[in-house]
Amino acid sequence: MEIRIVEKHERDLANYLGSMAFVHGRRRAPWTEDPNEPEHVIYGLWDERGYQAQVVILSFASIMGPSVVLPMGGIAGVACMPAARGRGYVRMLMIRALEHMKEAGQCISTLFPFSYEFYRQLGWEWIGIERRYGVASQALKRSEHTDRCRHADESDRAGMIEAYTNYSRRYRGMLDRDAKLWSKLLDGSAERHAYTFVYDGESGIEGYVTFVGGSDECIDIDEFIALHPSARQGLLGLLRRMNMQTRRFAWSGPEDDGLWMDLCHHALETKIAPVTQGRVVDVGAALGQWTPAAGAEGSFSLRIRDAIAPWNEAPLRVEFGAGSAAVRAWGEEPDLEMDIQTFSQAYYGSPSIDLLVANDRLTVRRPEALHAFREFLSGPLMWMNDHF
Repeated sequence: MEIRIVEKHERDLANYLGSMAFVHGRRRAPWTEDPNEPEHVIYGLWDERGYQAQVVILSFASIMGPSVVLPMGGIAGVACMPAARGRGYVRMLMIRALEHMKEAGQCISTLFPFSYEFYRQLGWEWIGIERRYGVASQALKRSEHTDRCRHADESDRAGMIEAYTNYSRRYRGMLDRDAKLWSKLLDGSAERHAYTFVYDGESGIEGYVTFVGGSDECIDIDEFIALHPSARQGLLGLLRRMNMQTRRFAWSGPEDDGLWMDLCHHALETKIAPVTQGRVVDVGAALGQWTPAAGAEGSFSLRIRDAIAPWNEAPLRVEFGAGSAAVRAWGEEPDLEMDIQTFSQAYYGSPSIDLLVANDRLTVRRPEALHAFREFLSGPLMWMNDHF
């Protein structure tokens, strides 16, 4: 058996397996040749019968609040030939992926699971709650703010990026997009145009919606960003003007989204669910790179149980203040103890540490340390709108 990086001349093996796993064998242009795909590596597993399984690690930067941006490994393209399933091949690949991400300095990781339980066994856990909206276009309200909306062109991209960046700092998990990711979102495809509309506020572009394709039945909006209620109201009013084109719209928003303040209607459906799993790959690095709030100070020690990534199991002590943290090894009984799944949820900010404590996910030996741990990781909720 061999586990290694798939070389460029071997990409046909990965594309063939990916086609079987994700698009029912349809022939298509290899995604690896898309110029807008992020930097990535593919790990493959070969046994005596040939190429059997794979995992893709995408290189991203993740915005974790107002002042923290961390290297993040996005897990995608996980696949295994049906005749080779049940042998632990994907588990072995995921362990190698964790080692790779640690070596690459990617101290956190996210994925969109086919099975929450499968990845939970490997240390990933659900993070954040997403609202998925579906609303009849005729139920949307007119708004005087719609007069500030207009169709966007290439010259608006810098303003949209600024609006997205300001919005993303309200959350943990949104990607710090490069030019390729923006092109992937806004440029459309060979088959369909992308349509983007912006809201002009007092400080420039303060919101936008963008979508590709759709049908008479529904248009799925790829991104709906509004910095202020007036921007949200204006863009909703713009969508209402499209009611002759489609019966409904659908889009995703964060847990604290304010849509219900503007639209509480029987024709509005809201599905609330976690859709992402996250994992801290390197606990020491993640703690050391976190920036606590300016006025926060304190200390705590902790031990993380992580049999899959044993480098995380050494007890650590964290001392923080003046917007920085010092992390060192700890040789005494730790104040706090938890598994890597719980620590990952606490680090991403959703569910809250209080909810984790209420559900017996932490062992607390010193209440003051729990308070310090909570203060150290205080910050915004988790939400991410990039799917991979």
